[in-house]
Amino acid sequence: MEIQAKNIQITTESQVSKVKIRKASANFVSELLREEFIRRKNKNASYSLRSFAQNLKIDQSLLSKILSGKKKVSAQFSTELLLKAGVAPELIQAGIEELGYKSVIDDEFRFLSNWIPFAILELAKVKEFQPERDWMAKRLGVHPEEVTDALVTLERMGYIEKIDNGILVKKPTNTWSNTKQTSLARKNLQKRYAEMSVEAIDKYSFDEREHGSLTVAISKSKLPIIKDMMKKFRQELGQVLQAEGELEEVYQITMAAFPISKIKSKS
Repeated sequence: MEIQAKNIQITTESQVSKVKIRKASANFVSELLREEFIRRKNKNASYSLRSFAQNLKIDQSLLSKILSGKKKVSAQFSTELLLKAGVAPELIQAGIEELGYKSVIDDEFRFLSNWIPFAILELAKVKEFQPERDWMAKRLGVHPEEVTDALVTLERMGYIEKIDNGILVKKPTNTWSNTKQTSLARKNLQKRYAEMSVEAIDKYSFDEREHGSLTVAISKSKLPIIKDMMKKFRQELGQVLQAEGELEEVYQITMAAFPISKIKSKS
């Protein structure tokens, strides 16, 4: 079943099992540079594209074109640029000399560690959606390069495809190939959601959000019941919220259950 709205198509399709690493091209270089830029910006929120260009000793407009994949660069210039950015020499060499394969688990880790890809997939459902990087960045309150990085990951994982008039968005299956290796990513994501929830208390008025809690003594034997009820509620709420009517905003609905009394030792 396929639904089309504006420039967006939402359909169901199985995930790809492997994705190819790009050769030394604009895509290969831009992806590594984007990752480094985002890493630096995560450490320093005020770090700008201008600062990154100055560190790399190139013109900001040229860097912008490289990051967007609009400017192709030679293997020699690629090597010099990536070395200045601090990318490992062996990674640069591997990308330049050969076409390899990358496990989907690596992309799953990046996908599950980051809230932005999830937000983009939901943002594509709102009535005013525009498949433009800067528009998405503005609506999500993030840097445009963070959106670019998320789109690259989504495309490699088979969740989206670029088309002439926008992007083709494929509905996620929410199943993962290796839950053990993605457990750390899930922890990172939940930590970020918790931080965003705290930030929202001061960022938004009460009529735009809901924060509530329940402190209760329980029997630990009922914890599976709590988890099951929370899972069912999330699924039912999602169905109700998107059942009908125009969608306008993307909300994060976070639920948690954890002990606040010290866990007694079994010994």
